[in-house]
Amino acid sequence: MSHADLDAYRWALENSAILEARSLQSTSKRKDVASSFAPPLPITDPKLAIILHFRIDQICSSAIDLNGISHYPGEEEVLLLPFTLFKVVSIDQHTIGFNQQYEILMENTPVPKNKTWK
Repeated sequence: MSHADLDAYRWALENSAILEARSLQSTSKRKDVASSFAPPLPITDPKLAIILHFRIDQICSSAIDLNGISHYPGEEEVLLLPFTLFKVVSIDQHTIGFNQQYEILMENTPVPKNKTWK
């Protein structure tokens, strides 16, 4: 991600904004798997290593657990469908020597069920 992307998440955090997933996103329940796709980068790198941590405390019909059907079962993959809503809870920066990685905690914002949507 870019510094502009990180700034957008910071703005969302400061303004309690609700963010919407705009595309299909492949995620993992395992932090080590996610980190392998965004390892820490040198502080001087123009790109940023950012792990998005999605917290989903309630049943969410737009978060699909692929356990048992995934080609890579060890990844514990969960697909997030477009239009899933989240709120940024925190942004943490981890520095390891001259490398850094950010972790953005996002909490699912459930959409109220409406009988007319059936």
